[in-house]
Amino acid sequence: MVAVVCRRHRLSPAEAEDFAGEVRLHFIQRNYEVLRKFEGRCTLRTYITVVVQHSFHDYRNRLWGKWRPSAEAKRLGPVALLLERLVDHDCWSVEQATDILKDDVRRGHRRGASRPVREDGAAAAAAADGG
Repeated sequence: MVAVVCRRHRLSPAEAEDFAGEVRLHFIQRNYEVLRKFEGRCTLRTYITVVVQHSFHDYRNRLWGKWRPSAEAKRLGPVALLLERLVDHDCWSVEQATDILKDDVRRGHRRGASRPVREDGAAAAAAADGG
C-alpha cells in the first residue's frame, strides 16, 4: 500500500524509504491501534490505503508546512491564487510560474487551485536557487 502511495506522489526512492519508515513507526508507536479501529465497512486493503494516504498528507505537511493563500490572492481570483501557489508553495520563480500559466492558456487548460509537485522531482531548495 505504501508503494502505491509513493508512486502516486512520485517520491524519489530515498523519500519513499523515509515515508515507509514513518508509516511503520506510525503503526508500531500506537500499538497497532489503527488496525483495531477497522470496522469492516470496506475491505482491509482499502482501509489501510486510506490510512497510508492520510499519513502521507501528514508527512508532507510536516516537511513543507500547510500552505494558505493570502487574502489579496483570494480577492484577485483564481489566477492570482494559482500564481501565488506556484511561487510561494511550489518554489517556482515568477518567470517560471507565468510560463506555466501561459502554457496552460495556450493548451486551453484551466488548471485547478492545486498543482502537483514539480515532475522532475527537484527539491524545493533547488528550485528556490533557480535549479
